[in-house]
Amino acid sequence: MMSHAERSALREALLVVVLSGAGWLGFMNSEQVACADDERDAVRAMSKLHVAQGLELQLFAAEPLVRQPVTMTVDRRGRVWVIQYLQYPEPAGLKKITGDRYDRIRYDRVPEPPPHGPRGADRVTILEDTDQDGQADKARDFVSGLNLASGLALGHGGVWVLQSPYLLFYPDHDQDDRPDGDPEVRLVGFGLDDAHSVANSLQWGPDGWLYGAHGSTVNANVRGIRFQQGIWRYHPRDDRFELFSEGGGNTYGLDFDRVGNAIAGTNWGIPGLHQMQGAYHVKIFGKHGALHNPHAFGYFPHMPHHGAAIGKLSVGGVFYQATRWPQRFHGKYLTANPLNHALYSIELRPHGSTFSTHFHERVMWSEDTWFQPVDLVLDVDGSLLVADWYDGNINYQMTYRNRENFDSQRGRIYRITAQRGSKESHALRGADNTQLVDKLRDVNITRVRQTLEHLSEHADPLAAGELKRRFASSADETEALHLLWALNHCVCLVEDRELVRRGLTHRAAAVRAWTVRLLGDQGRVSAAVLAQCVDLARTDPSMLVRTQLACSAKRLPGTDCLAIVKELVRADDAHADPYLPMLLWWAVESKAVTHGSLLQDWLRNPEVWQVQIVRDVIVPRLARRYAALGGENGFGYCAQLLSLAPTAAGVDRIIEGMEQQLQGLKQRQWPAALEQQIARLWEASDHPVPLVVFSLRMGNNAAFQEALNRIVQPDVPLSDRQSLVQAVGASRNPAALNSLTSLLAPGEAEVLQTAALSAIAMYTGESPGRVILDRYVSMNLALREKARQMLYRRASWSLALLRDIDGGKLAAVGVPNQELPLLLQHNIPEIRDLVEKHWGKFRLQTPESKRQRMLELGKIVQSGAGDPLQGKRLFDKTCGKCHRLHGFGGMVGPDLTPYPRHELVYLLLHTVDPNAVIRPAYQTVIVVTADANVLTGRIVEQSEKTITVLDAKNNRSVIARNSIEKLQDGPQSLMPEKQFAEMNPAEVRDLFAFLQSRPSEPLHNDLAPLQGKRIGFAVSVTEWQLTDNGSQTQPRHMPTGGNPGGWLQLQDVQAGRMAVVFPKTWIGDLSGFLGGVISFDARTVDAQAGAPHKDFGLIEITGAGRTVSADAAGPGQVVPGSEWRRYQLRLSHETFRVQPRQWAEILSDVQRVLIRVEGFSNASEVMGLDNVSLTPSTSR
Repeated sequence: MMSHAERSALREALLVVVLSGAGWLGFMNSEQVACADDERDAVRAMSKLHVAQGLELQLFAAEPLVRQPVTMTVDRRGRVWVIQYLQYPEPAGLKKITGDRYDRIRYDRVPEPPPHGPRGADRVTILEDTDQDGQADKARDFVSGLNLASGLALGHGGVWVLQSPYLLFYPDHDQDDRPDGDPEVRLVGFGLDDAHSVANSLQWGPDGWLYGAHGSTVNANVRGIRFQQGIWRYHPRDDRFELFSEGGGNTYGLDFDRVGNAIAGTNWGIPGLHQMQGAYHVKIFGKHGALHNPHAFGYFPHMPHHGAAIGKLSVGGVFYQATRWPQRFHGKYLTANPLNHALYSIELRPHGSTFSTHFHERVMWSEDTWFQPVDLVLDVDGSLLVADWYDGNINYQMTYRNRENFDSQRGRIYRITAQRGSKESHALRGADNTQLVDKLRDVNITRVRQTLEHLSEHADPLAAGELKRRFASSADETEALHLLWALNHCVCLVEDRELVRRGLTHRAAAVRAWTVRLLGDQGRVSAAVLAQCVDLARTDPSMLVRTQLACSAKRLPGTDCLAIVKELVRADDAHADPYLPMLLWWAVESKAVTHGSLLQDWLRNPEVWQVQIVRDVIVPRLARRYAALGGENGFGYCAQLLSLAPTAAGVDRIIEGMEQQLQGLKQRQWPAALEQQIARLWEASDHPVPLVVFSLRMGNNAAFQEALNRIVQPDVPLSDRQSLVQAVGASRNPAALNSLTSLLAPGEAEVLQTAALSAIAMYTGESPGRVILDRYVSMNLALREKARQMLYRRASWSLALLRDIDGGKLAAVGVPNQELPLLLQHNIPEIRDLVEKHWGKFRLQTPESKRQRMLELGKIVQSGAGDPLQGKRLFDKTCGKCHRLHGFGGMVGPDLTPYPRHELVYLLLHTVDPNAVIRPAYQTVIVVTADANVLTGRIVEQSEKTITVLDAKNNRSVIARNSIEKLQDGPQSLMPEKQFAEMNPAEVRDLFAFLQSRPSEPLHNDLAPLQGKRIGFAVSVTEWQLTDNGSQTQPRHMPTGGNPGGWLQLQDVQAGRMAVVFPKTWIGDLSGFLGGVISFDARTVDAQAGAPHKDFGLIEITGAGRTVSADAAGPGQVVPGSEWRRYQLRLSHETFRVQPRQWAEILSDVQRVLIRVEGFSNASEVMGLDNVSLTPSTSR
């Protein structure tokens, strides 16, 4: 039998490549290959670890005391409790029945809770340092035999353990570190489908609820609430369960900042996500389906990040709320990335009602790739505990497929401190009420939380009296918050009028916000309290208070909810906040059906329609919500909305909302009330595009004829023509085919030709395919790619394409090898024969040929240095069509930036053999519809009635579920094999040089503020980006004809609103340039006979949650001529038409700067940009 050391060495050599063959060992260093047990011991691993300046590192525990630590907590005696996740990756005692493309497993039964269910290998262990030397010398299991236990918390007289599908409570009232009996099952229904996505990260909230995270791939159904990823909470005393917020990726890690904001970990390559009460957050919708509420109609993204990237994972994050570490870390968010083998410090800065994240410092890192930090805990002495999984592999897919890829024999817990000294316990037993309340002033949040838990457990009325007395006189925000939280544990807040009054009128915004939240948690408030909340909604300047009012309004009865919403929408700055508008919509949506008449009454006031949030956010979504309801009731509400709309803009918003909901669907019958309203609108002489589109959907022949006329008129705005083309195609009216065909003329804009191709492809029969083929030779290369994708969808069109090739009308070389499977998927003998005739027998590479190709490429890459700048150009032509890297490229495949691209073997495996490991979210599907349309791509969005498929060329198709005859997994990744067949060795080295490049990871944030110097183009053209310009996202560097560093050539490919986005060095605090000047030179290279744009040189600056703009061209200086012309703009609040305070806030937190350089309307012009500079004010 192979020894553990031998097995470990072999596993490490084969871990990532998943292939056999000694040839691979040449790509690994000797340390990786010759791995013995003693080379992985804790002392040697410790020597490879580094911590930031001013910090000290101690090894607290290692194997055999602890193995595979996954989550930790600390008790009041300073002991460390840890779950050893030894059963991972499969539960004991269960039999797999089926699995799906996302590695979700269905087992033969739901296991019984312990101790009656299958006995696993997991355990909850208590580690203690009895001699105060900094290392654990005593380990004791509180409970063993657990089966995939993933969450741990202490409180309420016992120990809380997450073991999916259960939340368990082990009573230990005598505190002898032994359960008093079998655990109590408090909750059941957490998902067990996927061991790396189970419920996790138990954490006591400031409000006395027990919070937890839930991973992305597992399905939960707890007390009738179905969900996947998100944050949930449970109230032990009231036995209440809630989904606190939904979405966020494969969440692991949860903590609360100084004022109680919940920040969760993520696997999206960003430090974290701000989880707000009742909100909906981003998720991979194609993989995990729609949100729990299908009518959310929007979601919050991750917090925008600035500075050095920290990689794909952010786990186990905590706020450093103590004083033992140096001052620069106080209040910072500390998070770990096991893939980078490092810990980071992140600064959160206000960004409206949420935050932006900014790289601060690398805290801990190692050259040892087995260092896998997975959880962080702030100890009672102000040090940080770090759980190290310590394994060469943390990839669930590889572990699950082969248990030998997983080493369960090791594990470490480190302590990062800054001062040596004895560690004090946090004794609470025996403390009187005054002493307990005093402990709420502690600077260490762990001690404060333990005090809150103690008060919650005992709920002493005498303690409440002392808390009220202190709260009445406390002006300090932090102290007042702690007192309010403690009072919530001891008294019923809604029943104490004086306490409520003090809370709602407190000078500290966080106290007012938390008072609102604690009141809203009860789901009811008195008339007097409601009046106070309405007054806050009308007058409170704090966005923190107003967003909480929106969150809490959703929980209140309909009349109370709307009373608050009516006031919140009216604030001048409400629409610019990143969170408030959608929070208000979600509050309205929660009452849309149950209180529809109340909402209609509100909207009878024409002035309400002038409020931007109402007009642009609430009204279109309300119409969409009623369209989703459908029938006489739902469409009847839509008709009423149309009758109430006082302006044409309001009508457009309503129709746009209905149209968005019905996209991809066929509505056969319409209620008379809606037909009458649409007919009334049609009687007007002016027919806006939304009205034409919706009337066409309803079968209005006049609308169809008007749409046909307008799509061929060049003076109609391009975006309007696109919308009408899509609507005409969706009608599938044969009378439209000639008009659509005319749009494929070479003189038409590419975006319009693309829309026409998609519209024609909706038709059945032979003629549409013939139309596309007859015009194929006149198309440019990009259009030909899209045309082929359309032709591949139908067997008869694919055959026609091959027959044209066989007859010499088209060249076989125009069809790349990677597209041949799309032809062969129709399984027609003639297609197969023609493919073999012109391309030979199509065979996928064998495993042996792939291995040989990887060896060849590995030798090429290692034979010399490549040029990453040349590699960037190759990337744009190949990988970049689907993948993003360093912010550039397509979105069909995953963003490559956060992956371990520095590992050559990893890159070779995934480029030469893209089917070796397909990330579940990027699994291809083949969809066959009832009219024999065949689409291949990946599902990027799905709802109850539709799915959205994105193909390899970025074509998006919305398909009604009731039209699908067959939906199955595709046999291959969208990423083609033989990617490097046409590249010479130098090009291969160049491409890999760019693929393996990474922005420097500074020890400190070295994005220094600008010093009034010009940003030179010679540094890297990749620092500049084009937006609103279709697939052309990169300007071209021209070395001569401008300043010595060259100039940027901007090619307009979309005839839209092209803009150039400034480099990341322009992001951050630019307050030093208040009153300064932005200037740039521009010229027209080729006008393409277009009409000059009226607002060339519009500068947009986004910061502090809002976007402002000003025209640099000025009156009489519209578009530059062929010679360079200087444009400049003063950075003042007068120039950008905002208040001085708002302008200062914007400049102190700049998120983006861009110039609208669209020079000519309806033309694919070429512009030049040079000498972009930012200079400070000379008067400062």
